[in-house]
Order: sequence, then structure tokens, then C-alpha cells
Amino acid sequence: MPDYKMKVYKFKVTDKELDEITKYSYTQEIVNSLGIKKGSIYNLINNLHNNDRKKWSKYDIEKISEPYIEYN
Repeated sequence: MPDYKMKVYKFKVTDKELDEITKYSYTQEIVNSLGIKKGSIYNLINNLHNNDRKKWSKYDIEKISEPYIEYN
């Protein structure tokens, strides 16, 4: 029997400067990868961030539900 897990991508992060899309399953992955705090992540998702904050304004974060298979 193959060794794999069904998982779901929950967040899509688009870097507007590089036109690069990265998908994550958990907010902790975004925190570790980009250094954005959890509260700022949800502010970016809900468009509550201040556009003057250039540090995070280059990212666009969306909630998605996209299944994928993780092979071990």
C-alpha cells in the first residue's frame, strides 16, 4: 500500500513584486517562511492592512481549499 497523506492547502500567498505564488496548509508555515505575524496574516486576508506598511503590502494572502497528496 502506498505511503501518502491527503492534505489541503488553505492559504495562497502571492508575492506581487516577483509574481510568485506559494501555497501553505497552516498559518505557522507562513510565519516561519515569511516572518509575518499571525495577526497580520489575517489582516491581509481580510484586507484590513494599511497599504502604507510597505513591508507586508507586497503580499496578497487568500483563503483557498485545494487538496493535494503528500507522498512520504
